[in-house]
Amino acid sequence: MRPGPTVSWRGRSSTLARTDFRAAAARRLSEERELSPAILSLLSQDRIGHSSGVRVIPLEQISPNADQPRLAMDPAALAELSASIQEHGVL
Repeated sequence: MRPGPTVSWRGRSSTLARTDFRAAAARRLSEERELSPAILSLLSQDRIGHSSGVRVIPLEQISPNADQPRLAMDPAALAELSASIQEHGVL
């Protein structure tokens, strides 16, 4: 199945500006590549605005990782990293 023509960039709309773009992309990808249901669920309209990966938990529930390879922190390097993040954000 070939996609329909798109409006030129000078027009008021385009394929990318359509509100159903995610749904159309999911349908097209599933037809072309037979994507798994898990991948298609990530593209579904139902997931827009919903995050399942972020949780707010009390600090007391967090325990150190016993296998943490960074056992010692260089205070100067940590200060440099902190300053860089404050200036540029996390890149």
